[in-house]
Amino acid sequence: MNFLKAEWRKLAIINYEIKPEILQKYLPKGTELDFYKGKCYVSVVGFMFLNTKLLGLPIPFHR
Repeated sequence: MNFLKAEWRKLAIINYEIKPEILQKYLPKGTELDFYKGKCYVSVVGFMFLNTKLLGLPIPFHR
């Protein structure tokens, strides 16, 4: 049995460059920023999570 099962629909991803010093103060202890080609990015991801089941049981309002 799967722990979590659902359908991902209408996925939207937005990435934008940000100055690392803006994010630094929000990092949990022991973590560090990741860089791609020397630049720091923030990602915002939105999607519809449909027909969700947790341990095989439907989740109300996620059908």
